[in-house]
Amino acid sequence: MDLSIIIPVYNSEEYIEKCLNSLLDQQGLNFEILCIDDGSLDDSANIIKKLSVVHDNIKYVYQKNSGATSARNKGLNLSVGQYVYFCDADDFVEKDALFNMMTLAKETNSSMVIGNYRDVNENFDVIRENNKVAVYNFKSGDTFNLDSHPRILHGKSALWMKVVRRDIIVNNNLLWLDLKLAQDLSFYNRLLPFVDKAVYYDGIVYNYVVHSGSLSNKPSLNFLDITNSLTSIIDLYKINGFYEKNKAELEYLVYTHTTYQMTKLINYLNRSDIYYKMRDFIAENTLDLKNNQYFNSHLAFMFVYPFLMNRKIFMNKHFLSILNTLLNSKSGYKLTRKKYD
Repeated sequence: MDLSIIIPVYNSEEYIEKCLNSLLDQQGLNFEILCIDDGSLDDSANIIKKLSVVHDNIKYVYQKNSGATSARNKGLNLSVGQYVYFCDADDFVEKDALFNMMTLAKETNSSMVIGNYRDVNENFDVIRENNKVAVYNFKSGDTFNLDSHPRILHGKSALWMKVVRRDIIVNNNLLWLDLKLAQDLSFYNRLLPFVDKAVYYDGIVYNYVVHSGSLSNKPSLNFLDITNSLTSIIDLYKINGFYEKNKAELEYLVYTHTTYQMTKLINYLNRSDIYYKMRDFIAENTLDLKNNQYFNSHLAFMFVYPFLMNRKIFMNKHFLSILNTLLNSKSGYKLTRKKYD
């Protein structure tokens, strides 16, 4: 079988049929669709089962509510395709995109294919097309890996714009981790060192539906979980001997994702414990940021960016303490001994 498509499903009755129909519209592929129902309480199960009667490549699997990462891992364990593709139940895939990606994978003998995506609103009107999701100006059919192009660590991490050879994931025991935030960031960047060859597909693969009032757009203390996601990446690189070679890229990855999350701190400006926890994490993992080639090349933007996002955050004394940590990261910053509130 060419491809296994894995979809975690939870209370997705409004969207799952459109998602599945977009996948069934992929022509010329031998593929299965594994719908892992994560304890849905709505009509999602009946919609999937009804379609599975007509399309025998749709497989319905139920599990007690355990979260999307658990559902993806279960789908991975049940999958039999040479390649795997992870999709979300409330989005949809572009016609024949997966066929085109799989064709490119076979033509170039690549372990992973990376494509593009577009944002659409709840009426499926296009908000924007994201055609330059990588940090390199690849052309369709260009091949690369972490050794040849290390800045792919800074590219878009979402797995729904990628197909990946299944044996690479399984043989390296790469599971989806139970994280509240940045699940794709962790999985993709832990996967990259094991991908011998990736290829770029310049077409739109995925339609990401932007929901008004989405929880992902609301401030939450879950943003602290970014440290767990980044730690999972750093630990794997250190354990497997990849860290020193990719140290500059990893330090810059830590900086960009932590500072972005800190722009969401507007509701927690008086929580010094939050700032100090983030500061300590940055200090531990950006020891040579001051001499980092990526940081220095974007230095002005990186300090102006938080200000543009929210002036109150930029002027906050705790946030300024973090910026000071970044500027002095080479000088042996000592972790704060302040007792958290």
